[in-house]
Amino acid sequence: KVENITEDYFNKKESSKIKQNDILVLCAAHSPEQIGKKISVIEQIENDKGNTITVGELITLRIENNDKKYLNFTYQYLKSEYGYLQIQRLIRGITSHLYPTDLKKIKVPYPSKDLLTKIDNISFEINKLRLKRDKIIQNLINDYNEIYS
Repeated sequence: KVENITEDYFNKKESSKIKQNDILVLCAAHSPEQIGKKISVIEQIENDKGNTITVGELITLRIENNDKKYLNFTYQYLKSEYGYLQIQRLIRGITSHLYPTDLKKIKVPYPSKDLLTKIDNISFEINKLRLKRDKIIQNLINDYNEIYS
């Protein structure tokens, strides 16, 4: 069941409102190993989804000046094995949580513009290949399902 919140509550939670280019990090889970494994970037927001806030299990990161290349670098860095290990070291409490104040302790380097461009280009090619792979897999699943329908 989907429940709506009041407009007053929504307006008080400005930092929780989802915006394009936000990085969302899973900060609470049933298993501590899952914290920091799920990281996503909000690439676009559909018109009817603009009034959305995050839940308490997600931390929202916003890159200053909306620098797309540094956003991509930060996302890739946090998703890397090294980024994951840094996140894991910050988890605390019996119920295993990651808190925004702790996540701020991660020192994400700022590489040169040339390196940012190179990483951005490689990421773009990787994403193109992932999309192609996903399309091939979906077509194979469809073919398989046609055989048995």
